[in-house]
Amino acid sequence: MALTNSQVAQAFKDGKVAQNHGMLSTGESLLSYGWWQFAKWVDGEIIIRKGRSYSTTTATKHRPQVYGYGREASEETPVNQPHMNS
Repeated sequence: MALTNSQVAQAFKDGKVAQNHGMLSTGESLLSYGWWQFAKWVDGEIIIRKGRSYSTTTATKHRPQVYGYGREASEETPVNQPHMNS
């Protein structure tokens, strides 16, 4: 049985590796479709990407999974840049 987005996000929050069709947790980063980083661990805190989402699915089904579990990045990352600014 495939993992849900919520389960992949929970694995990320727990620092574990998990994935489904659209989301990938490396334990340190949370990626949409395996390449577009939208959250990462920095100094023991979850930082959520600031700026436009790559796609509607990322905006409505992936990113909301981590809201409330970290803070938004202080600097916006351009939408065409796959990894967040540090």
